[in-house]
Amino acid sequence: MVNNTWSLMGHEFQTNWIENVHQASMSTVQSINIAESDPELIQLSKGELSKEMFPLDRMQTIIQKVGRELLPFGYEEPQGNFETQASYK
Repeated sequence: MVNNTWSLMGHEFQTNWIENVHQASMSTVQSINIAESDPELIQLSKGELSKEMFPLDRMQTIIQKVGRELLPFGYEEPQGNFETQASYK
């Protein structure tokens, strides 16, 4: 039998999900949706770089080089594609 902090706490504290769960307000959800479509904002939640920070020219060069030398896909090394890594250095 395995115990962890959460399983041990479950017996002491019972959450009343109906009363204690916070309901997001519609205005907050609408504000988030509007902000997500604003091209002037950097969307950190998506893990994307801003257009000014993304090295587009360099990435295009790398993808073209790797594309010319591309072999059929299969299982690669756990560390990733070494040719892609070498192209980026």
